[in-house]
Amino acid sequence: MLSHHQITDLMIPVLQLSIRAGDAIMEVYEGEDFQIERKADYSPLTLADRRAHEVIDAGLTALDNVPVLSEEGRDIPWEERRHWDELWLVDPLDGTKEFIRRNGEFTVNIALAQKGEPVLGVIYAPARGVAYVGTYVGTYVRMVESTHGVASNPGPGGEGSAVDTSGASANPTAASGRPAGASFPGPRAFRFALDGAAAGDHGAGDLSARAEPIRSAAPGNGRISIIASRSHMGPRTQAFIRAVTAPYDQVERVHIGSALKLCLLAEGSANIYPRYAPTMEWDTAAGHAILRAAGGEIWQAGRMRRQKRHGGAATGDDPASRDDPASRDDPASRDDPFRGNGRPLVYNKPDLRNPHFVARGW
Repeated sequence: MLSHHQITDLMIPVLQLSIRAGDAIMEVYEGEDFQIERKADYSPLTLADRRAHEVIDAGLTALDNVPVLSEEGRDIPWEERRHWDELWLVDPLDGTKEFIRRNGEFTVNIALAQKGEPVLGVIYAPARGVAYVGTYVGTYVRMVESTHGVASNPGPGGEGSAVDTSGASANPTAASGRPAGASFPGPRAFRFALDGAAAGDHGAGDLSARAEPIRSAAPGNGRISIIASRSHMGPRTQAFIRAVTAPYDQVERVHIGSALKLCLLAEGSANIYPRYAPTMEWDTAAGHAILRAAGGEIWQAGRMRRQKRHGGAATGDDPASRDDPASRDDPASRDDPFRGNGRPLVYNKPDLRNPHFVARGW
């Protein structure tokens, strides 16, 4: 498997690859014919999905001899995948429906998983000109200027001194032909911003012009920000939102498409995101790596008990929890809507569908 230093050295090259895929997507986005087809599950597939897949598949194959599992690639049976200790998980265009709507809320998702754990994640939103990169040794938001524009509001990440990331890593792999990454100190999170003069050809120096620390955040001061899907607001999601927001005087609901949901958690713009609807491993792996490095986590969803509001009457009961004897026997559980949450999401399972989950910034 790739070593810790090799993974660190891959951060910039994989980010550059995501930008190339984003350029291919934007060529289609700015055109007139998306060439929309329907897959077997009736989800849309566009020319941009196919072109981005081709760019990423070729690029990852050239970087390392690690198998690639892409949403738009071939179906790979468990009998073959079960022998993989590591793999790339790719969604070349996450948020195809947002792409078709032309609302800019779509991303390129690339993740590296080892023994079921997401260890490197890159998410690039080409229409917004922002990319997020994370490993266990840090999380990075890079404002990438391109011909498609620069995001004007990257979200709160905190004030911080610029970090010099132009040096080589502690263990460069120049002999392999892979560009050496920057030296990132410890388990910290950063935002990297490009100024207008540094766009260039997206070289390593161009992508490391400016750095600010970022960190996921817990709710506080009577306020919580919760991400709610526009299209997946079933009874269980609504019950969870009622329960988890009950103690707070100020509740902000954020609506955004694609893996940008997990990016908002990582940068501290939102606190929590419940997902009681279908997702696949390639939908979450990159964001999971980024969020985990920023201090958050994605937990498999469990049953939920009532949440008390400042010691008052219980609210937001989830009917699914009423038959949970463990919750009834534990008085503390009645104040904890997260009780019963399982372990974090894992990857390269026999079934590539994720269980329902709750992503948290703390």
